[in-house]
Amino acid sequence: IRSSAFLRHVAAFLGASIIWVAERTVRWTVEGAEVRGRIQTGKGQWALAVPHGRVLMVPAERRPGLNAVAMISANRDGEIITETVGWFGVRTVRGSSIDPRKADRDRGGRRALNDARSIFDTEPDVLVAITPDGPRGPLLRPKGGIAVLSAAAGVPVVPWVFSTKPALVMGSWDKFMVPVPAFGVSTAATLLDRFESFPVTRDQLKMLLEGNGCTPSALRSLGIDPVAFDNAHLGYLGKSTVRGTWHRNAA
Repeated sequence: IRSSAFLRHVAAFLGASIIWVAERTVRWTVEGAEVRGRIQTGKGQWALAVPHGRVLMVPAERRPGLNAVAMISANRDGEIITETVGWFGVRTVRGSSIDPRKADRDRGGRRALNDARSIFDTEPDVLVAITPDGPRGPLLRPKGGIAVLSAAAGVPVVPWVFSTKPALVMGSWDKFMVPVPAFGVSTAATLLDRFESFPVTRDQLKMLLEGNGCTPSALRSLGIDPVAFDNAHLGYLGKSTVRGTWHRNAA
């Protein structure tokens, strides 16, 4: 794909199609809606910090009137991404920080930061999206570029991330996430449920899609009165003490 301009165009179109479909078919719950609404008015200057593995749905956030720019790597993969976000009216500046595996190569990061600074200097209403942990991680450990840009241009940094269930999570360093529209899984499950050899039933897939959270209200509906966690309930462990707790969402 990287060596063929035609295939890069096809990949960009498919990528834009996935974003378009996911944005319209996934049931989204927004946290931080007030700030999001202010950004989508197109007023003011913003630096959007997005984890590398969660960039896919950023173009769908653009609304008419929002002047959006994305910082994209200056390589052939970046050409595909540039064309993909272009379908949504997002402009790009090209460059990224140094890849630790190829420290002798200039990836245009300084030039891209200067270009972004110039955009903030000349355009009063603009959003610039950056992946601080790119191009090669470590995962969720931001480099200093976005802080330098924020301080130099005097613009606020707004973290942005999405998460979906179900989703495809790639095996790459950034754990790249691709939403899976629930209706597509449900339709496939309905069709496959007719075959006895299919190892998972439609109802089981529905449970996976909807989540299996044991909330207090769900437990009470089953006639179970939930008791809040307390260290005193762990007396059977003897003299050992519990210094902390952890929580994980039920799958």
